[in-house]
Amino acid sequence: MARIQTKRLVVFDLETTGTNPDRDCVIQVGAVALDGELSPCGDFELKLRFDDRRASQATFGHNSFEQQRWYKEAVSPGEAARRFAKFLHEHATLERTGSRGKPFLITQLASYNSSFDAVFLQAWFEGVREFLPADRRVLCLLQRTHWALVESHGCTFPENLKLGTVCRELGIPLGGNSHDAFHDARAAASLYRVLHGLEPIRFDERAIVATRAKDASQREHPPTWARTRSGRQGKRRARTAPRRARR
Repeated sequence: MARIQTKRLVVFDLETTGTNPDRDCVIQVGAVALDGELSPCGDFELKLRFDDRRASQATFGHNSFEQQRWYKEAVSPGEAARRFAKFLHEHATLERTGSRGKPFLITQLASYNSSFDAVFLQAWFEGVREFLPADRRVLCLLQRTHWALVESHGCTFPENLKLGTVCRELGIPLGGNSHDAFHDARAAASLYRVLHGLEPIRFDERAIVATRAKDASQREHPPTWARTRSGRQGKRRARTAPRRARR
């Protein structure tokens, strides 16, 4: 088996007009490249032209969308794909072999919610007939975060696992408006550095004490679902006895 070695990693984020890749489209892409030491070594941001008549007003309220700025800075989806592919080529370190035996390099991608971003990314490139120079297996930082929280004994779970919530709980600066592709990509890259151990995870000591006190209270006074088997059987017999008597 070949040794897996990722010298560089590109953390990216997409903003879209909705959640259906068959109907909706990408309107912004942001990315941060990390080197082998997980230090930032490049970034990318681009806005894409789109038909705003097909997007819902809820989308504009959810994303950091400024109509005049988009009209001024946005490029066509095809041009955006070519520029993003060029950026990915610059940070490609994964070796692959083509059908004719010729080696080539592709990029290892990561995003906070890869189940969403990876589908839209592939649909975007396929729609403009551009080659995506990246591994289709996009690393998911959402799953990485969930796993790390489970393994961090004494670390309390945040209210939810949204990127903004997790970053605020860990003291990671968002650096601008949420739901902006570049700001979210930069925050996700910082989160990965924290999860990788390059930056310490900040624990809430008061929350830890409260959690331990609650656990101790539950051991002394177990909930109803923690009854012993014999207790459950005795209660079941007590419920069935009147029914038998009526028969």
